[in-house]
Amino acid sequence: MPHDMRTILKILVVAIAAVSLTSCLGGDLQCTPGIYCKYAFCTHVDGTRDTVLFQADASCVVKLGDTVKVPMYVDGVYHPLTVFQVSGDTSAVRYSFACDAASMRMLKPDSKLEEGYLHFADSCYGMSLSLYYIAKVKGDFPLTFSLSSLAAEPYAHNSLQVTQSVR
Repeated sequence: MPHDMRTILKILVVAIAAVSLTSCLGGDLQCTPGIYCKYAFCTHVDGTRDTVLFQADASCVVKLGDTVKVPMYVDGVYHPLTVFQVSGDTSAVRYSFACDAASMRMLKPDSKLEEGYLHFADSCYGMSLSLYYIAKVKGDFPLTFSLSSLAAEPYAHNSLQVTQSVR
């Protein structure tokens, strides 16, 4: 009897594995691109530095003239990236992207890092970069990040909004 149970168990395991493996073969895998950032590094006007969480609901409070650096990673998961940009009130917050020389090769010539606009090369699936911004006036200002990939709709776009408080 124990021999029969082992045989049945083996057949059951093989059947489950076969169903699991073939279930992924029938369609196109679609994933929403990801925007990953966790910390902001603030350099205050007086030269002191601060590290804070960079989140949609509780970004750091900065002072007028402070410089903020936010390391970011954008990921197309299974699809090439197309465009990543930041938008906001440029009269209140001056922002730009920065990346290393290797990452610059993954961008098309019409990218404008100093304006917060990246247009990715055809085979770019992910990239590390930094957002830099300087607070120019006091208030609460939203920064909106938009990322697009070649995934099928409705998975091709992702966005993140962070409100920056300037005091």
